[in-house]
Amino acid sequence: MLIDLEKRVLSLVDEDEVIRWTQELVRIPSVYRPEKGEAEEPAARWVEARLEEIGLETTFEFVEPGRPNVIGIWRGAEGGKTLMFEGHTDVVTEGDVSHWTYPPFEAEIVNGKMYGRGANDMKGGLVAAICAIKAIVESGVKLGGDILIGAVCDEEGRMIGIKHFVKQGWADNVDAAIVCEPEENHLCISQKGVMWMRVTATGKMAHGCMPLTGVNSAYPMAELLVTVQGIEAAQIAEHGRHEFLGQPSITPTIMRSPVRGEPQNNAMPARTEAVLDIRLIPGQSPEEIEARIKAACDTIHARDERVAFEVKVLEARAPTATDRDEPVVKVLDQA
Repeated sequence: MLIDLEKRVLSLVDEDEVIRWTQELVRIPSVYRPEKGEAEEPAARWVEARLEEIGLETTFEFVEPGRPNVIGIWRGAEGGKTLMFEGHTDVVTEGDVSHWTYPPFEAEIVNGKMYGRGANDMKGGLVAAICAIKAIVESGVKLGGDILIGAVCDEEGRMIGIKHFVKQGWADNVDAAIVCEPEENHLCISQKGVMWMRVTATGKMAHGCMPLTGVNSAYPMAELLVTVQGIEAAQIAEHGRHEFLGQPSITPTIMRSPVRGEPQNNAMPARTEAVLDIRLIPGQSPEEIEARIKAACDTIHARDERVAFEVKVLEARAPTATDRDEPVVKVLDQA
């Protein structure tokens, strides 16, 4: 049952304003297109303006030119806990506009649904967080700690925004965080980790009619991928299925042979490249998987020293899990 204070806060949430603000934000394109000089700054400026209107302390930090983070703080009792709301201002490309039923950046509402790139992922969620903070501020409730909101850039790419946010120390004193991603109103308390790895096998190019004069890089790569499949099976056997995330995986996604230049029917590739998309569940170690793949490369090289491997980790993010008994989980479960 809601207490009177909670009812007062909820009564101050203006649904029409939530809709109107979401439309305004969706109408600000924030696809990252460096070739056109387009990025998140206009959308971030809109967020900054709303936070300042509400009365939050704001900080505007550029991670890269045109790619800022916006941070807002509402101060409560000194020494208390900090609750954070997090969202991102960038959106994925709208693609071929001819496939859209309604224009992607006009946020039209038809039969009770808003159509627009980013309405769901995740400008609607970001606006919801802003409006929730606004209602709390307007209610005059005395908080036992601080509210922090971070609207970061580049969630859809290299995640430079949240990395910069953490590096700058904004997350140091956060006790609980609500990430406002669209998850069909489900509480998500676990998240897979990811490691993207690029493996390159190098041999020696030769003409197809004289293969013995070269070293075909495709074969050692094929052997490695079969071994990687075995590593995946071993990880599944060891770690099983997570109750929310399912099983871990190692998926070859990009294959290039040759890596550069135009492929020819009669040219044996000197270099073959594969990108592995490795998805991790809690309990797995990215370092262990990397070590196993490197060991497999070393084994192949030991049998034929003419073959060289290079392994480069492009990105690594550990899996996360929040205990279902954490206070923030229990409170949100009852909301």
